[in-house]
Amino acid sequence: MIKRLSLPALEYLTTSIAKVLNTTSEVIPNIYNRFPGKLEHCLAAPFMSFGGKNLYPTIEDKCSIMFYLIIKNHPLENGNKRLACLAILSFLMINKKWLKVNHYDLKALTAVVVNSTPHLKDQILYLLKMVIKSKMHNLPSIKSNL
Repeated sequence: MIKRLSLPALEYLTTSIAKVLNTTSEVIPNIYNRFPGKLEHCLAAPFMSFGGKNLYPTIEDKCSIMFYLIIKNHPLENGNKRLACLAILSFLMINKKWLKVNHYDLKALTAVVVNSTPHLKDQILYLLKMVIKSKMHNLPSIKSNL
């Protein structure tokens, strides 16, 4: 079963990272100043169904649509591309997955989405899915003596 990335979890992550970085520059976007309902929709959309069938059945599908929607729907005034990257990495992590990509690859993927037109949405989602599928790996199990 694929776990959801909740809004409170994403809020906690962005706040925690901002505190650790201890910077006044906007490295991590402030998601408390968002347009009402937009981010919530971006996080819920990967789990939508129609007629009892998941619209985005695989983790790659869910990750792709989340990434695409956060960038295209602009739930924040600033930092949507950075938030999209953080969101998909967090989503994958809670599902014990990770993307083996560098920041240049992520930046290139955001540029593809930003520069795409709405009529190419299906092709862009397919491209994102294939890239995510090829770069996604299982996180190693961490055993603790606690």
